[in-house]
Amino acid sequence: MAWHNLARIYAGGGALSPDNNLAYFWARVTASAAADRAQKDFPAFVELLRKRLSLEDAQRTEARAEQWIEEHRSAWKDDGEVTLEFPNVAEGVN
Repeated sequence: MAWHNLARIYAGGGALSPDNNLAYFWARVTASAAADRAQKDFPAFVELLRKRLSLEDAQRTEARAEQWIEEHRSAWKDDGEVTLEFPNVAEGVN
């Protein structure tokens, strides 16, 4: 699933410099919108990412993730996959 891959990449699992806000944003999107499709260890990963942020940053990121889910839910196919482009989707996360 692309969202959970984005969370791992932004957490430092790729060539990009880690961005804890974006990692947590995509982790929350996955946890809220597609928990059944995430890997078994994903809840612990989400919690690890949350602990990397201040309480205020975590709450702001959670709210933004929920808002993103609501704004894009209509673009989901019946199988739960999203068919849309992702330009600037995490605007306002930082």
